[in-house]
Amino acid sequence: MWSKKERTGLKIAGYTFLVAILFAIYYLINQDIERKNQLIAMAGKELAHNKICMVGDVLKFKELDKIVIDGKHYWVCCPKCKVQLLHSHKKRFAVDPVTQKEVDKAEAFITQSPTMKERVLYFETSKNFELYKTKM
Repeated sequence: MWSKKERTGLKIAGYTFLVAILFAIYYLINQDIERKNQLIAMAGKELAHNKICMVGDVLKFKELDKIVIDGKHYWVCCPKCKVQLLHSHKKRFAVDPVTQKEVDKAEAFITQSPTMKERVLYFETSKNFELYKTKM
C-alpha cells in the first residue's frame, strides 16, 4: 500500500489540481461575463472594422489580420477566411438591410445585429442604420 508520505503527497497533488480546475472555471466564467458586458456596451454603435471577421460577419475579441484588396482594407480571423476573402468577390460585399443594395464591407457602416449580438450588419450609411433602428 501507500506510505504516509506518499498519501500526503497525493493529497497535496489532488488539492493543487482541484484548485487549478476551480481557478480555470472562475477565469472562463469571468471572461464570459466580460464579453457579454462588452457586447452590451457596443449595442447601437458603429463597430470598428478591425474587430469584424468579414467572411463570417462575426464580431471578434481578438486581433484580426488585415488584407488589402484593390486598395481597400478587409479583416479576417484565420487563414481559411483569408483564402475565402481573396478568392470570392461575394465575401467582400453584403446587402444593406434597408435599401437592399450591395455594400462593400470595407466601406460599410457596421453594427451589431439586434438579434444575434456577435453577428453584424452592414449598412451603406449611418442614416440607413438609423432608419433600420426606427423600423425595429
